[in-house]
Amino acid sequence: MPQMPRSMITTGQDFKFTPEDLEDETSFKAALEAAITAGYAERVYLWPNFAGFENTSEATVYEQNASGSMFVRNGKYRFRFLIATDICTHTAMYTHRSTSGRAFILDIEDNMLGYVDSEGNFYGYTISLLNPENIILSDGSVSTKSPIFLELSNSNELNKYGAMFPASFVSNLPRLTDVVLTKPVNANSATKVHATVKNKCDGFALEGLAMTDFKFLTPAGLVQPITAIAYLGDGIYELTGVAFVSGPLNLADPGDLTVQAYESMGPLTITIP
Repeated sequence: MPQMPRSMITTGQDFKFTPEDLEDETSFKAALEAAITAGYAERVYLWPNFAGFENTSEATVYEQNASGSMFVRNGKYRFRFLIATDICTHTAMYTHRSTSGRAFILDIEDNMLGYVDSEGNFYGYTISLLNPENIILSDGSVSTKSPIFLELSNSNELNKYGAMFPASFVSNLPRLTDVVLTKPVNANSATKVHATVKNKCDGFALEGLAMTDFKFLTPAGLVQPITAIAYLGDGIYELTGVAFVSGPLNLADPGDLTVQAYESMGPLTITIP
């Protein structure tokens, strides 16, 4: 049986693991890691581990009459997860309010809970509401926590079609960190442009990027080839080319980065004098 929830993975409505993905742990892990580091439109999100859990599910509804009780409907599954990490994580989670999509639940025994359709595809439970709530500040006896309310729309997905698969590898999967590209004081030219890459929240420099990690486009969306890269320190990268023109500079999708645990918050406009 499922045990106490430890974390969750939220996905788009159409995301699924195929029977081929579930054949063994290697293929299962590869499919999930690819989804976590995919481009924004196809991405799934691995949430931080929970520091607490409250089952606030709706009670089953019965009708009372002279002959006794009649079943009306099962209540909806409702949970409040408590996360105690940092303010950066809270602000990132707060942007994920949703009334659609799906959620896989991960329990403390390293199982992933979802449901299986008639073709053997493994889906997360359909979300009715996912709502990050206000921070619960410490009162001096317990730590500050970020509550996340989750309501599932269809109890039959768990009651009739529920399934779970071992997923001990999840703890070793990457969680993406947001980074921002900004303009340093260095001058740009038609052969060299510069960008500073740092973590969005703490401002630490992101080191170790390769020239293939950057995408420099023309205003028309054409790729401007980068022929060399130099790291100048403090998150500043110098990119060399042949005939650069002004345009947007950004990082590649997380799954294509040489350092895959990072995601750009948006392009930097490069101006060539």
